[in-house]
Amino acid sequence: MRIGTTFSGTPRLPRTYVPRPRLWNQLERTAEQAVTVVVAPSGAGKTLGVAGWLGQREPTRHHWVDAASSGGAREFVEATAAPDAGGVPPYVVVDDAHLLSAEALRHLDDRLNNAPETLRLLLISRWDLPLTRLVPELLGHYTSLRGTYCGWTRRRRRRW
Repeated sequence: MRIGTTFSGTPRLPRTYVPRPRLWNQLERTAEQAVTVVVAPSGAGKTLGVAGWLGQREPTRHHWVDAASSGGAREFVEATAAPDAGGVPPYVVVDDAHLLSAEALRHLDDRLNNAPETLRLLLISRWDLPLTRLVPELLGHYTSLRGTYCGWTRRRRRRW
């Protein structure tokens, strides 16, 4: 694991970082889908869990967008606008996705329903986003991972 390094805005991991293998396994399973949303309350470990997963993977081009920043919605739309030279959409991670504007969410909803092959998004949110997701879920383009994947296992809590 490349602890202490950042890639395209990915947060640094603390020196005493505890891996989240359950979350990582689920993220690995959904990494090629159009949209994966990690939903859990504040402090559950979503951001560091995702940053740890990215840090332990083979280097992949990705773009980390902080929706809480002043240009978050604009940066999100720009990052998801065009595929790279090989026609593969960039892997975009959006932290605090619950803060995305209604316009950005409409843009995402439209793309998810009409052109899911143009997206590879990992959204980190405190609550469910208002997206039309039934058909994308049924077609395997959308997955929601709940906070139970962010926490520690019973065995790890006892050891800690």
